[in-house]
Amino acid sequence: MTDAESVLTELTERFWTWRLATLPRTRDDIPRVARPDGWRPAWDAAAVAADLRFLAGVEDALRAVAPSQGTEVEVARRLLGSATARVRWELEIVASWRRDPWFYLDQTVGHIFDALLPPGPFGPARSADLVGRLSWIPATLDTARDNLADTATREFAELALRDSVSAPEQLQTAIARLAPLLDGDWGTAAVTAAADAARALADWRSWLTDRLPTFAPHRPVGPEAFAFFLHRVALLPWSTAELLALSARERDRAEAFELFESARSGPPEWPPPPASAQDQSVAERAAELEVRAFYEERGLLSQPDTLRHYRNLPLPDHLEPLRWLGVTDDLTDEHRLDQDGISYVPPPGQELPYFYRANAADPRAGIIHEGVHYQQLALTWRHPDPAHRQFYDSVPNEGIAFYNEEMTLQAGLFADAPLTRAIVYNFMRLRAIRVEVDIRLALGEIDIDGAARMLRELVPVDLETAREEAAFFASAPGQGLSYQVGKAQVLRLLADAARRDRDGFDLRAFHDALWADGNVPLAVQRLQLLGDPGDLLRADELAGAGVDMRRFGAELLDAITSGDVARLGLLYADDVRVWHNYDGVARDRAESLDAVRRIGEHYDGFHATDVRIDPLPDGYVQRCVYRGRERATGAGMAVDAMMRVEVRDGRVVRIEEYTDPAQGSVSEEVGG
Repeated sequence: MTDAESVLTELTERFWTWRLATLPRTRDDIPRVARPDGWRPAWDAAAVAADLRFLAGVEDALRAVAPSQGTEVEVARRLLGSATARVRWELEIVASWRRDPWFYLDQTVGHIFDALLPPGPFGPARSADLVGRLSWIPATLDTARDNLADTATREFAELALRDSVSAPEQLQTAIARLAPLLDGDWGTAAVTAAADAARALADWRSWLTDRLPTFAPHRPVGPEAFAFFLHRVALLPWSTAELLALSARERDRAEAFELFESARSGPPEWPPPPASAQDQSVAERAAELEVRAFYEERGLLSQPDTLRHYRNLPLPDHLEPLRWLGVTDDLTDEHRLDQDGISYVPPPGQELPYFYRANAADPRAGIIHEGVHYQQLALTWRHPDPAHRQFYDSVPNEGIAFYNEEMTLQAGLFADAPLTRAIVYNFMRLRAIRVEVDIRLALGEIDIDGAARMLRELVPVDLETAREEAAFFASAPGQGLSYQVGKAQVLRLLADAARRDRDGFDLRAFHDALWADGNVPLAVQRLQLLGDPGDLLRADELAGAGVDMRRFGAELLDAITSGDVARLGLLYADDVRVWHNYDGVARDRAESLDAVRRIGEHYDGFHATDVRIDPLPDGYVQRCVYRGRERATGAGMAVDAMMRVEVRDGRVVRIEEYTDPAQGSVSEEVGG
């Protein structure tokens, strides 16, 4: 093992031990992880500060590892770089822990939902774990108040309030239904803990309602920060303009195929829904065996005997009240590879939401996507390198599943199923439109309501699905584009691999390798499978094409200390807000420029020393000491200051300035 390999092995192991202990819960089913006994979420300010210190240490150590011509070292370096960039994205850019009340629904009742997903039995350990999760809900909601009080986003708060309107009652109903299934006296303990948690939820919702008018409107992450996600986290080789062009082409293609299918088969005819969820589950079991046999017969994808099955089951009564908290499936985990993957289905009916209706009409519509998630994860969790078993970004996972939909369609799985062909083509249209919705939300070109309208009118999907998707994509930029962009990367990888091997290309072997390492960003897969670093180098080029934050920060500081209000006005966006910790007030552009003007009127020799500027994807953090002499008294002044500056399109959109209360504040001294 080389020195670089040794350093990366130790650093990667240390990072993932920490990451799995601190990973936030989300509504997505792909990143779910098993939580150890006694685990609880920690999102207080001290815990987040400790997380950021740990992250900075890993980033510093990783920067010391030079790029390598050796594939093994470079793969490990790139994977750790993507993983650390994702944490930076979560904690400092999207910052859901400070901005999104839904985040705390995830970190409280969301963990209860996750605990109920694996089928029974509920033995002593599992029953105790559930009661433990219920017991820390009140304290976690207290932390939520502290973190959200001054920084929450109004639209996210409105969505959280709307979605959780019955959450206290739903939690108690779910636990009351589950209690008879729990071991021993744990049922009584769970009911008591659920009552305490429900009261805490109701109190938190009341607090959130009272605070709602004080919350700032939604601010999109903006182009600089979104570029960081695209090229540092997801390692994508395409700019936003290229992604939008890709989206438009794929939408045209999907709509053309829908027209061809209509000419071939006429308007799609929906069959009567199954008589019950149990009947649907029986039909799905037969369909899953059919799909597995199809893979083998066509030489598409190996189906080893050790790979368990993907099953539908009726939605349990105790899970039904909480189904709004995530995808109602259990894809297992790396410690439960001997168990089937489960997707719970609601009672069939004509009014089911978009995806549920499609799956009820033909269970294969779900098997070729969600079933692929189960198989891909179950195969990936067998990878000999633990770092390859971890979640990095949704692009490879969703890209593989979406690619599989069209692969099975083109290979003939639905030759006798015109409705399912039409459904798959409509899925294609949805995923293409999601790219545009996701990017335009992230760049601030549309709001959440506008995104929901696009999905409702252009796909079309039902209003409930459209609103859920739009809100989720606004809170998780980059998720919506993952399906289409990942599929495009897989298709390029397939075509290039086939061209390289010409007549000797083995499609089954290609798919087996792709699925078995399906958590790894596809630019890294390209390096592994083809020895081609081109997509990684292009991602590096795009990541480095943004604003030079150190130079920008130095110019802004010079404008402030010199009192050059005209130059400062050019650097400030029209809707800039400047917040100071000494009074908690966010001032607008005119007020902030006036405060700088007054500094020049009150101080001689105003300047900054001990300046340090640390770039971030969406701006920078500046630390300095402001010095000067008060003109009226001649008294010297020295104030330690830290500023978090957010930059979008080359202009400042927000400054948060913190000074030591014992030293005062420059703005406070001049009444700014």
